[in-house]
Amino acid sequence: MHLITEDEGQDLVESDSPWLGSDALIFRPVAVAAMSDLLVRHGELLPLECKGADLMIFNVTTVLDALDEEASTVMRFSTGRIMMIRNYAFLPRVIGDADIFKIPNLRASPTFVSARFVDTWTANDLRGLEFMKVWPVE
Repeated sequence: MHLITEDEGQDLVESDSPWLGSDALIFRPVAVAAMSDLLVRHGELLPLECKGADLMIFNVTTVLDALDEEASTVMRFSTGRIMMIRNYAFLPRVIGDADIFKIPNLRASPTFVSARFVDTWTANDLRGLEFMKVWPVE
């Protein structure tokens, strides 16, 4: 892994969660320490080789068939497989008290997190993740 620290001559602000994608969260030790109770219940932390940085990638192992496809806005390939989801609706009974999960409906599911995850992240003054409320939509 290689960290990008500047873009077009501008230094980038260091993040507690360097961005790879919504399907693969990466954390520095400070984030792992603050979030460990939630992380260990829903996945595994795997070390990354990265010169000059101590990083872990979080592999979400909680996969819930929680998407309410009828209530969601779903675009499909001609095969019927889901291409993308514009608006999410979930089945609360399936999610239960899960704080972190993925769904099996997409080849590379985003990582979904609970309000408890967001509150814990924010309370610990961690930097680098922005959260978008996808459900319930008001």
